[in-house]
Amino acid sequence: PMPPEPRSTIPGLVDPQPLATPPWLESNLFEHPTMLIVVLLALGLGLSLVLSRSRAVWALLATGLAAGGVWGVSRLVETDRERVAALTPGLLTAAASVDLAALDALLDERLTLRYFRAGGGLDKAGTLRAVREELGTRFRVREALVQELQLEQTAPDQMRTQVRVRVTPEASGFPNISWWSIDWRLDAGRWRAVAIRPLSIQFFNADPGGG
Repeated sequence: PMPPEPRSTIPGLVDPQPLATPPWLESNLFEHPTMLIVVLLALGLGLSLVLSRSRAVWALLATGLAAGGVWGVSRLVETDRERVAALTPGLLTAAASVDLAALDALLDERLTLRYFRAGGGLDKAGTLRAVREELGTRFRVREALVQELQLEQTAPDQMRTQVRVRVTPEASGFPNISWWSIDWRLDAGRWRAVAIRPLSIQFFNADPGGG
């Protein structure tokens, strides 16, 4: 079969194929419980309209307790996806603000960064140096914002994110949008970025990964 056509929702930017969606139960019970809570409360209300008064009270009580339980579980349990989702904007902020200490803490010692200015790849030390020399001088960033974040857990200790970011340079003041792939690895209880590469950069026609 022919490969799917690239998606494009923003002029000059090609959207990558979306990552796989998470398991339904994990997503709706632990990460985004609102829909499940609403369904349970609606079920209780619906049953109360068709049951006798005494049974309606028990139906409302049971579904209310279930909805409260779902809310409580979602607050108590933090999934790996939620942990990495919280770290990803911090990685962007640390790079954009040239906060090398914060960036160092988020990067794995085995990190590889590939982009059009370093097609052969940069290790962790090279990445920190590039951030300091490029984003700290010639390409200072006025604003950096995560617009969309996708996550897929590829192994118990591995996570992949695709993130769409909007960066506004100080020099031009004109925002540019790009997609990046970030692979994360769990080591000693901490998630760190182990591979970073751009997937698409707005109005950049060459391979942004430098391949």
